[in-house]
Amino acid sequence: MKSTINFKGDKVMLEVNNEEEIFSKDYQKEKKWLEDYASKNNIKNLTSEEIIKLHEKPFIVSEIIDAFNITKKDYEKIRKCVGISNINLERAIRNIDVILYSIDLKDRYVSNKIRKMIVNMLIPAICNKLPKSEFYINQLSLIEFSREYVQTDIIKRNIDIDYRLEKMDYIINKVDLIVEEMLKKEKNKLLNYNSKQQYNELLNQKKNGKNFNKENLTYEILYELSIIEGISDTLIGMIFNMKRDQVRNLRKKVGLFNKQKTKLIDYPELLIYYIEENGKRDKNISNYELEKEMNTYIQNEYGIKLESKENDNIETITIDIDNKNISFKVKQSKEIYNINKSSSHKYSKGSHYNYKKENQNKSRNGKIGEKIALEYEKNRLKKIGLEKYINQVKLVSQINEDVTFDGLGYDLISINENKELIFIEVKTSFSKKDRPIFISKKEMEMMKGYISEFDCKHCFIYYVLVDGENVSVKEIKCDNFNNYRLEPVLYKITGTNSF
Repeated sequence: MKSTINFKGDKVMLEVNNEEEIFSKDYQKEKKWLEDYASKNNIKNLTSEEIIKLHEKPFIVSEIIDAFNITKKDYEKIRKCVGISNINLERAIRNIDVILYSIDLKDRYVSNKIRKMIVNMLIPAICNKLPKSEFYINQLSLIEFSREYVQTDIIKRNIDIDYRLEKMDYIINKVDLIVEEMLKKEKNKLLNYNSKQQYNELLNQKKNGKNFNKENLTYEILYELSIIEGISDTLIGMIFNMKRDQVRNLRKKVGLFNKQKTKLIDYPELLIYYIEENGKRDKNISNYELEKEMNTYIQNEYGIKLESKENDNIETITIDIDNKNISFKVKQSKEIYNINKSSSHKYSKGSHYNYKKENQNKSRNGKIGEKIALEYEKNRLKKIGLEKYINQVKLVSQINEDVTFDGLGYDLISINENKELIFIEVKTSFSKKDRPIFISKKEMEMMKGYISEFDCKHCFIYYVLVDGENVSVKEIKCDNFNNYRLEPVLYKITGTNSF
């Protein structure tokens, strides 16, 4: 696989030539290999990666099915069973995954901004040689190739990393050079505050007679002047014939009001550069671990949360409640379920307390939480590329209406990224803050894995916190569960004490 890099101004273009892999110097030798491979392997037992590798040889589909002595229809069924509906798309995803993984292996800090630039460069470079390249570019653009996604995807797709690292060694070296250039450019841009390039250019244009007004102050120019170069609102206003308060209000309107917060969110690597320059870097921890420590320090010291664009993780889920479609804005919360204070003991006033109504409300709220969790879980599978398995996600009540609330110890059946069975117990609270939850003996046994009759190693709780239309979903795993304090609220009398 050959690749070339073209630098055009600030843009970097990567061109990949796939033809080197497609045509072999010794075709007959490759065909003999295919015949030997087919005689030793049952195609039904091949993994998705092994099937993809067959198509990276100079073979067409008809040669593959002839070698394995199966029909084209049967071959398509086998491919779909291992999750391959489109060979070219699967190959492209695997290649991008491994190229990005190779960047992560270097343990350099690559910000989300640079990572997105690399992805935007790789997608057309890999797809341009494919037929209907626009289709593949659009499909790949829908995938967020984050660090966590890539690591999960490599496991899920059974990707042979060593094979692909060797196969794409040349292009990976080229991408490494691009990453180094991008990191160097960003570092110089962020640390060299004495260089007011944009400001000086605009100032020179103004001196030469060009008139500026507030319409000329675009978001990009304002971001560069205010966030990157640190120019004061007064000096910006002087260039664009605006008052200082007008510039300040404009920053607030476009989301650049807090300069420090904006800069740290967009360029958290800036702190790493500072630490390295001052020789305070601990070489025993990775850049990613260092970033987490710094984020915690900044949050505690300055009250700034480095969570960029929270809305990206919010999804709208619509469920049926009392024959009405109600929508909720649901997000996965990274915070752990936490009760700061133990609940105070409240004693009821006997007949004045309506237990029947309270139980009805609890039951209704519980079903709402279960429906939200059901749709949330289906969306999770779609995001990780397992959309064809969403029919396996079911509530217990959908399977057997006779099952009681605590009958099995879980409410929801689903699968994880490795296509393994998982059981989920759903707990719901209608509140702004976490509230105490109740758990049955069967649910505790399920969480701790004591029940041997269920062939499932993965059990956890979804805590659904409903605050109006806003919903947070927190995951409580077995390890977390062991840290919580349990208070007995009900006892069962099984007999009398013998004296």
